[in-house]
Amino acid sequence: MRAGVFNAVSVLFFIATLAVVTGVIYLFVAPPPVSDIAAMPTRAPDLPTATPTDTPTHTPLPPPTLPPTFTAAPATATPTDRPTATLEPSATLTPSITFTPSNTPTPTATVIPFMYFAPDPPVLRENFANSLGCAWQGVGGRVLDAAQLELNAAVAADLRVHVFSDSVDETAPVGSNSFYGERTGWEVQTAARAQSEIVYARLENASGTPQSPDVLIQLSGTCEQNLAEVVFAVNTALAP
Repeated sequence: MRAGVFNAVSVLFFIATLAVVTGVIYLFVAPPPVSDIAAMPTRAPDLPTATPTDTPTHTPLPPPTLPPTFTAAPATATPTDRPTATLEPSATLTPSITFTPSNTPTPTATVIPFMYFAPDPPVLRENFANSLGCAWQGVGGRVLDAAQLELNAAVAADLRVHVFSDSVDETAPVGSNSFYGERTGWEVQTAARAQSEIVYARLENASGTPQSPDVLIQLSGTCEQNLAEVVFAVNTALAP
């Protein structure tokens, strides 16, 4: 119902508006009455004269001038001289006193403190001094004087040879076996067969005082080397 009232009011306004528009058009289109035209004054009223005024002319403004672009100059690093470390002079070493070596004594030969010694190593050979052949092993030899000859019988009579090891401890008088020397030959058996063993031999006087250093004898254990021949000689450095 409210919509119908609004529609009615709208129609009334539309009719009123149309009437007003029609009246206005009629006034412009219809000619005015003659009597009215005669009554109107023929001289146009003086209208005020418009005094021309200066029309401002638009002067274009110059384009804005931008300030020059600031170009930063590349910073140049100014090298700063670093202080140079000054080395303090070190203490000067005072040269030590150099001792002039005195005359170096020439080494002399070691004097063997025994009247006899073995000038050569033992000679290993096949048993020749008895008939047992390889069923025997031992040590034999002789004693020489300063002239490399056998000692005389009187001197040899006071000497003996001592052969010893962990399993052997035997002595033999010098001159008891002529197969090794006519006046000073000697022999000591160490085993009943050829075997590897180490024994020592030295020359002693009749009372057992050593007259020579101990001689090392190493037997190889073969039949071709079951006899070690040792030769003692007078120590000329101590001989009268």
